[in-house]
Amino acid sequence: MSVSTGQVAEEFLGRIENTQGDYVGTCFQVTAGVLVTAAHVIQEALQEVDRSNLMGRIVAVAPLTSAGRGNIAARVIAVHPSQDLAVLQSDSPLPAEVPHLAYSDVQLPGTEFYITGCALLDNESRYKSLTTLGQWGRSAFTLNDSLIGAGTAAGAERGMSGSPVLRTSDNAVIGVMSMRYNSEGWSRDRVWFARVEDLVSILPPTVRVPIFRTAANGDDSATRLGVTYEDKSRLANEANFFMPNEWTGAWVDSVAALESSKVLILVAPAGFGSTTFAEQLIVREGDFRLRLAKLEPGDWDRPNAASLPTQAWHGYILDLQDPEHDRPTPEFLRGLDDIATALAEIQSHLIVTIKESLWSNRYATSLNNVRAVRIDQPPDPHALVERFFEEFDPLVVEAVRQDRVRTHLNGMNAIESSQAVGQIVDLLEPFGDRSSLSTSKIAEMIAEVLDNHVDDLDVLFGEEGTNHRSTSSFSRKNDRPLALDDRCLLLTLSIRSAVHLSNLERDWRGFLSELRGKSEEDVRHLDAVLARSGIRGRLKRVRASVDRDEMARLARPAFGVAAVRYVWDNYSEVRRPLVRWMSTNISQDSGRLSPAAWVSTLVRRSQDIEFIRHDLRNIGDKGILKDVLFDACRDMHMRRRAERILYDWAQSAEMQDVVIDVATRLYLLDQRPIAVRRLQRVADSAKISDGTAALVVAAFDQFLADENARAPFLATVSEWLTAAGARASSRFALDAMVRDAEGVEAFLALEKGGILQLKPFLAQLLNDESSHATIVSMFRSANDDASYDALIESLAGAARENGLIASLFRLSGALDSTAGMRNPVKDLSVRLEGYIAGRVVESSHVQA
Repeated sequence: MSVSTGQVAEEFLGRIENTQGDYVGTCFQVTAGVLVTAAHVIQEALQEVDRSNLMGRIVAVAPLTSAGRGNIAARVIAVHPSQDLAVLQSDSPLPAEVPHLAYSDVQLPGTEFYITGCALLDNESRYKSLTTLGQWGRSAFTLNDSLIGAGTAAGAERGMSGSPVLRTSDNAVIGVMSMRYNSEGWSRDRVWFARVEDLVSILPPTVRVPIFRTAANGDDSATRLGVTYEDKSRLANEANFFMPNEWTGAWVDSVAALESSKVLILVAPAGFGSTTFAEQLIVREGDFRLRLAKLEPGDWDRPNAASLPTQAWHGYILDLQDPEHDRPTPEFLRGLDDIATALAEIQSHLIVTIKESLWSNRYATSLNNVRAVRIDQPPDPHALVERFFEEFDPLVVEAVRQDRVRTHLNGMNAIESSQAVGQIVDLLEPFGDRSSLSTSKIAEMIAEVLDNHVDDLDVLFGEEGTNHRSTSSFSRKNDRPLALDDRCLLLTLSIRSAVHLSNLERDWRGFLSELRGKSEEDVRHLDAVLARSGIRGRLKRVRASVDRDEMARLARPAFGVAAVRYVWDNYSEVRRPLVRWMSTNISQDSGRLSPAAWVSTLVRRSQDIEFIRHDLRNIGDKGILKDVLFDACRDMHMRRRAERILYDWAQSAEMQDVVIDVATRLYLLDQRPIAVRRLQRVADSAKISDGTAALVVAAFDQFLADENARAPFLATVSEWLTAAGARASSRFALDAMVRDAEGVEAFLALEKGGILQLKPFLAQLLNDESSHATIVSMFRSANDDASYDALIESLAGAARENGLIASLFRLSGALDSTAGMRNPVKDLSVRLEGYIAGRVVESSHVQA
């Protein structure tokens, strides 16, 4: 990691000055108003010989980023005489604080660090700040048995005493600069540090600063869960959020739980708003320094505490909703107990939201450092809907407060309330500012679109021959349960919205044939045609009419939507034939919902991920499947489980094209980390075909062509090439990169930028004959002589240094196909001949 000289550190650094105004050392701020420096710096500033006389003394501190700001006074509140440490308190804090502390003794030898502080050079030059780089050695005992840290840093200067020793990888303080050797001989550039362990022992108990006490130091690794950071300011200012009365008890309990333990488990039924609860709890009750981070456990088979990241000043949220992969185990809960201790030391929190059906009360009895809180009630649906509209549409608020609307909101959970808001927004969007509509008319329209017509549909879809009646105002005196063919007629018209009378008979019979699994001709002869009512009479029975143009329509379109939902919810066996019929009979005509939109709406309404996984997969229409799965991945409540389907199907040859399509669309929007991992899993699958591989490369081409996706994709490719260059996913990405407008130059730039070592990577490709086509592509895309020469030199060097001359000869046949003015086979041979000649001379010299 490169370090910008002093820029990272200067906000939390200060200069200690003596009584004459000359600076004598450096200090840094660990929390607001609490400063740390070396004890000998205070001695020099006060001209005090005895360190035991430093307590309570006042020194002047000049902020490094003063910019017109005067000195501040700081009082010594703690001293560690043998470790050369002093802690000061000031009523005027510096602008920033160090990110976190990390114990010194657990640092590995060779750990890179940097030191930024004021500097007094031997030529009397003075610098407000200089930065030097160094490497950690290990802790050592002095003659008086004091343990101190040691390392090397060639640029350490006078005035840097008291500076923080900052680990390059994450800016953690791993020591406090104490002294250095000035010898030209032994121990040259040796520097000594006070240990963080000793600093922690003298900090006031009220100081809240993250401290990593283990070697892991909170760094994420490849086994850690992915993290998505949320904008806390956006959530804090969310206009539609309010504190529901139903959450009051759980909120109070949760605040108390987080104060006593850093891990909180929120148990709630689906749709009770537990994720929103967790987000707002961190935003409104957590420390302002916390970063809100959502964990993405999309790839695990079961919860694993070892994969949870632990970084300082983080508020983590982990959502466990998938019954197949998210059910907590005793091992996971014991791991949470251990993590709670680590999080307390680094000032972080973890909130785990668990679906009620996955939780058992017996779990709570085994937890020592973890607290569990239940959310027993969803937010009031009336209040949620009103709150959404009151900020910008008072007229709608008045409408939704009317009883005829409120009755349809009764009993809704948070998800259903959100869906109701979406229905109302879609309903009213065509009316602009709605100034032409009265409150009463708006209420009437909203009531119609929210009405599930369950009373009427219970009658129409009741047992044939029963006599129960609906009490709905929409019901009719002669309403009776519909016969099967009339039910098909109603559903056909509901989905069609409007259909010419000449086509209606064919449509409903087609649906009936799907239900019965017979051809239309078989269905036509199942009953005597003339024994039933004619089509116009039957249309009246299902509350439809025919206009002058012979177009059949339902009298109330919302009734048709309700009918489809009713059948979907109550007749699971009908779902597959209904979707099959839609896929073959409903086109993408404008003005009506497409089959994919219908199915997506129905599936997301019920959060039915299993219908996608099993039923929709087997129906055979991949176009619908791709669109519905994409919508599920965009749905905040279904996202996790939908992403898991992508993970599982990435290893299925017949479903890989679905994964590629959905992941590509997700990447081009904003779900890049999970999307690119799914594409990588497809690419590296042992079951991938040539056609599927071409689809993956085409997706990568799209990313490089998209101005927003290009930079993050190139960064991902760099990581892949560095970590596993010979994997198929790396080769496919490289193929796309070298075919890009920049050609092989973008690939060669990775070495120039210090991202990739070219020769070892080319050696991997050379050693794998399946990767030879990638090398050929590189030569074809070398746009200029400089790039071509660099590629020749690197490839010849890779073969020479790794004993792959034979592999280079096998490659030569493919290189012959790169027609043009250049001859890579000849140019490689020239390089190798020069190398062989060099070896012969060297060998002769040794023998002589």
